[in-house]
Amino acid sequence: MFDKKNFIKIVIAACTIFSALIGALTGKLDKPAAPPEGATLVSDKNIVLTDAITKAQGLTNDGEYFYFSGKTTLTKMALDGETTVIKKVAAIPGELVSKYGSNHLGGLSYYNGKIYAALEDNQIYKHPLIAVYDAETLEYTGEFFEVSNQSHMAWCAVNPEDGLIYTSDWSNATQLNVYSVDSFEYVKTIELSAPIDRVQGAEFYKGTLYLSSDVKNDTKPILAIDVSTGVVSTAFNTNIGKGFEAEDVTILPMDDGSLFHIIAAGKSRLNIHFSHYSIDE
Repeated sequence: MFDKKNFIKIVIAACTIFSALIGALTGKLDKPAAPPEGATLVSDKNIVLTDAITKAQGLTNDGEYFYFSGKTTLTKMALDGETTVIKKVAAIPGELVSKYGSNHLGGLSYYNGKIYAALEDNQIYKHPLIAVYDAETLEYTGEFFEVSNQSHMAWCAVNPEDGLIYTSDWSNATQLNVYSVDSFEYVKTIELSAPIDRVQGAEFYKGTLYLSSDVKNDTKPILAIDVSTGVVSTAFNTNIGKGFEAEDVTILPMDDGSLFHIIAAGKSRLNIHFSHYSIDE
């Protein structure tokens, strides 16, 4: 017997799913809460479906290419943001999966021909690792180390000025943990002037550490830390809105005037935005 009420419910559900898909494909669901403060949005690319999945976590650059991570993937792209050079679908080494339960790539950092990738055992958080990949091929180099003083491993950033790797815990971190890029040995802890919360990625630029913070409000700021003092400040607010999930940030001067390049998951989670900002003087 035809059930009109159930049929209507099914139609409404199908329309809702279809609307979400169309919204993701067009990016029209993702209107920012407000214009950015302290920066100008130069351009924004809406990346959808499988391409979004492979680029939704980490981001870095070597001056010639962008590098993205998905939950288990690595992708190397030309600076046009369109041309894929290499894509590795199963980038987490099997030995780390079996021994440590590693299942989630996070933020990325480029240094001296290598990609340093934050890697954690998501939902368990007992083995925060940093794994190292060859930037030319995206092959795992066999190098990794387990960090101390924290449980999460959402991000890491190599400072090219001192050859040290910086990272922190994910939620309300009050310190940076610092390791040698050569030996992977613990070097020091830097106490911060204010807690940093929900940091998803970071990168050094001219000696300053910039971090992408997915705070639970509309601002989704890019923070700045003077690593010589531990002083935390806000570089600018993206103001993309709390419906987005801010992810990683990389920094590279481009011909269009943009400098900061940020990925954020769209409100439907079926797409990401690859956004490019210039800094207001």
